[in-house]
Amino acid sequence: MTPAAQRMNRAMNKPENIDKAGQRPYNALHSSGETSAMLDLTLALRGPGVPVPFAHRETVLPQDILGETVTFDDPVLLEGMMVFEDDTIRLTATLTAVVHAQCANCLNAVATRFEVPVEEVLFSQEDPAQPEAAPREDDDRFFYKGAQADVSHLVLTNLLLALPIRFLCRKDCRGLLDEHGTIGDDSPDAPNNPFSVLEQLLTKDEEV
Repeated sequence: MTPAAQRMNRAMNKPENIDKAGQRPYNALHSSGETSAMLDLTLALRGPGVPVPFAHRETVLPQDILGETVTFDDPVLLEGMMVFEDDTIRLTATLTAVVHAQCANCLNAVATRFEVPVEEVLFSQEDPAQPEAAPREDDDRFFYKGAQADVSHLVLTNLLLALPIRFLCRKDCRGLLDEHGTIGDDSPDAPNNPFSVLEQLLTKDEEV
């Protein structure tokens, strides 16, 4: 029996998870420490070539990005379709997350909702005890084993790639410059002057 047939045989004997509200397969979050539930591939493995809807919930821990801490509402949702073909699982989904950070200019709290399109392929991983089957550290592919897949790294990778380098509370936020009034474009203290904010702070300290 081929490895793919063995996985399908095991999957056929595994009970389904059914969302009582939507009557569709789902992966509820059963968190143990820092680990979320695995993505259940049972229905996809049962019907090669047939798109299967799924909804997976993942916990994403706070991340340090360029010295700033970014947090995520729990859970982050990965929802879409999965298809089993040629011994791979193809995911076409949307990653939805509410991200909390600080405005880079005024340092006020910022909460932003992201909806990230995801197109990924999960490759079959044989017995990890066999060295030739274990993924290398420099391998950027995502894998599944049996009828499950750990997609935590997939979720985190796609989410971080979608985040901006700097968060702003609004597009025209100028932070400290707004606190000191409007500054003309011809002024040496205009926003394009990298020393303008520092100069204003030093002036304020001297006045005190």
